[in-house]
Amino acid sequence: MPAFRSILPVTALTALFMLSACSITKEDSCNAERYGTIYTHDKTIKAGAGTKGVLGGIKSRLAAEGWMFYIPSAPVQTRYTLAVEEHATRDACPSAEFGTVHNVSLIDNVTGQEIILMSGRGCVSTAVEQFMQRMHNQ
Repeated sequence: MPAFRSILPVTALTALFMLSACSITKEDSCNAERYGTIYTHDKTIKAGAGTKGVLGGIKSRLAAEGWMFYIPSAPVQTRYTLAVEEHATRDACPSAEFGTVHNVSLIDNVTGQEIILMSGRGCVSTAVEQFMQRMHNQ
């Protein structure tokens, strides 16, 4: 029984760490870069449909800042395209959200330049926050 008592606090501490933040494990990572200028006088973006995951989180945050979204097949010219590939993981994340492996690109349709590029693994909210930091040049 004494050996069990000594393991219990370590196991409880490990579980607390895993639930408190996604970015503490070796598997969680994010590479995010910003190259170029985002012209906020033209807040139009083509992006896939949906409200879930990293795509939905980014769209929600940008919509709150006045960005307008159009589906890729819409017959309208937009300044930007938001391309998101993501797959859900079983990573432990706070607030019952799911983990994700993701690739995100924000492309300037006028210049063809990839303005923001991001890839990684972690919690959806962390990925969305990292994207927004790059949007605001942080």
